[in-house]
Amino acid sequence: MSPEIMAYLEKMLPILEKNDFVLTDEKPIKYGLQLKLTRNGETIPLSIYYSAKKGISTVIGGSPKSKLRNPLALLLNKPLVIADTDHTWQTWIGTDESGKGDFFGPLITAGFYGNRKILPYLQQIGVKDSKKMNDTEIESVGKRLYAAYFDQIKAITLLPAKYNERYIDLKQKGKNLNDLLAWMHSRIIIDLDQIYHPEGAFIDKFTTDGRIRAALKDMKNYNFIAQTKGESDLFVAAASIIARFHFNRWFKRVSEELDFKLPRGAGSHVDVAAQQLADMLGKKNMGNYVKIHFTNYDKIK
Repeated sequence: MSPEIMAYLEKMLPILEKNDFVLTDEKPIKYGLQLKLTRNGETIPLSIYYSAKKGISTVIGGSPKSKLRNPLALLLNKPLVIADTDHTWQTWIGTDESGKGDFFGPLITAGFYGNRKILPYLQQIGVKDSKKMNDTEIESVGKRLYAAYFDQIKAITLLPAKYNERYIDLKQKGKNLNDLLAWMHSRIIIDLDQIYHPEGAFIDKFTTDGRIRAALKDMKNYNFIAQTKGESDLFVAAASIIARFHFNRWFKRVSEELDFKLPRGAGSHVDVAAQQLADMLGKKNMGNYVKIHFTNYDKIK
């Protein structure tokens, strides 16, 4: 059994036992472990898998009509919510961004407000770290988030031309990208706070707490947590999905307009595509599509 599955079981089994699920058997399976769980005389199998790419995943077996299926499905996600969350707030905002490491495309920051009661629904529709989701899943879950919580979502998009303008201005003032991100995250927090007045904000950490607090301006005493891998908090995860949702849509729309598939990231494959696009449009026009402070831009002839 992998150490990751063992660690997951250490968190999960006490929760299952507290909710009257009894472990009656277990056996190793390919890439994981299968448990047999019993409650009220009924048994249901649960398979637990681990991979370096996807992390822990679970599959509930047995009959689709089993009365144990829904309560077990809700319990399985509980550790993702409570084990890695460093607060006891009932209401809060989660924020995250997308596009920071991509040569092509905008920089997008998103925020999601909610209360603790909606966590089971977020789990049910598949909210998790957007980096562990493909584009089809991002589109589907993003639509469901907007359908259910439109007024509780805010996103700021800096299109490449505006992004480049702001970045140059910041650099002239001795500032950098983290200052821009601090402004974007804080603007979202301030706007959502004015409507909902939550107990605090959970931020996927990108800079020092001091820089974030300075960007909050008049909210000097505002409660916030800035934590790396903040997507362990489901509201941060929801924000990460919303940001990627808009980022993906920009790529799709602009690729169709240009009749040229824009690549993600900033690797050598991006250099090739950037040169091809510059040959079509001219390097001077590339600022409408790329972040010109990336070294990729200097490679364009």
